[in-house]
Amino acid sequence: GDFDMDRLAAEMQVNLILPIALYGYGGDPEHGYEPGTGTIWEETHPDTGEKARYTRALLRNNDDTTQWWYVALEQEGEVSEFEVRMTRDFYMLEALWRNPETGRIEHREFDEPVPTEEETAEEELEAPTAYEDRAEMRREAEAEGYRTEEGQERITVPAGTFSATYLRVIDEEEPDHVYTVWFSDDVPGRIVRRVVQEGDDEWKGELVSIGTDYRTKFDAY
Repeated sequence: GDFDMDRLAAEMQVNLILPIALYGYGGDPEHGYEPGTGTIWEETHPDTGEKARYTRALLRNNDDTTQWWYVALEQEGEVSEFEVRMTRDFYMLEALWRNPETGRIEHREFDEPVPTEEETAEEELEAPTAYEDRAEMRREAEAEGYRTEEGQERITVPAGTFSATYLRVIDEEEPDHVYTVWFSDDVPGRIVRRVVQEGDDEWKGELVSIGTDYRTKFDAY
């Protein structure tokens, strides 16, 4: 049959871009998000200096305990926007998004994944519930043989100045490989800044803004 660009664009949105928009920024969506509250997070590529922006906002708590979230990914001048109904442990149930080829609002329902305990153990790092919790991150790093350091400092990012606890993970075999995350209970999602250093390369992510007036764009409810 004919090559269907509209369908391909829609499938790419939901299969490739939606998971990155939802889970790429990390953090804890159970902390600090009230309906209308949203965060913008920006990642900077060390080689190109290109920036990717992640937006995540809680739109509504539903009576059945599910939630509507708005998520967006902006990179290379293109913005992909989604409104997603999620379980409380952040699995997707349904999503709305704008097809980049047609401009139409598309809709897809997902089967609610209920992983078995074995699958959960095998795929723990891929599970959407594996957020960056400081204690868990430290345990996992030390179990893998990395050295960790913790401390307190005030840190300024575009979203403001916060009192934060940093956790630094150091690869003693390659001491110029260092991963540092700054956490603060004062921000939705708890993550303020994240820096991955590999020799001269430095991947940087930081909180750009916290907003309180997000609402549905796609008449999700």
